[in-house]
Amino acid sequence: MATACTAAWGWRLPSRLAEIARNVSDRVRRFNRREGLTPADERLPDRFFDEPPPETGTALQRDEPEPMRREYHELRGWDEQGRLTSPGRRVAR
Repeated sequence: MATACTAAWGWRLPSRLAEIARNVSDRVRRFNRREGLTPADERLPDRFFDEPPPETGTALQRDEPEPMRREYHELRGWDEQGRLTSPGRRVAR
């Protein structure tokens, strides 16, 4: 979140804010997993593949988002099932 704000608006946000944002994302992830959501629920709707947007005229290929999803999970410290795996990370209480 802090990186996105810096990139978008040039705001320099404290590292503690980035830590809080990571913790919020991890808590949301854990809640969703507890409630039964799986990686299959992270898939884009069919319209992203079936209806090309007017800006590009080209719809996504069904295999395109998967490498990005895997990389995102890795960067967040989540396994393929979306579980927190980084040993040094924990959700703040």
